[in-house]
Amino acid sequence: MFITTKEEIARIDSLSDRMLERGVEADLVGKISTLARTDQGTYDLMVLWAAEWDDNERDEILRDMQKSLDDYA
Repeated sequence: MFITTKEEIARIDSLSDRMLERGVEADLVGKISTLARTDQGTYDLMVLWAAEWDDNERDEILRDMQKSLDDYA
């Protein structure tokens, strides 16, 4: 299990805010941020999403995050 540090939790919160500002559905952002606190792959995808400027690539990363959510459902 991935154990997040206080700094990583703060970053997850910040990334979640950025996702909401970019129009990602609040329910999805909430689920992703919750999973990112215990799953390093999801955390890494959030960081990757924030670093990406291309909307098509961001959409692909969101699909990957959704697959992670589905895997843990």
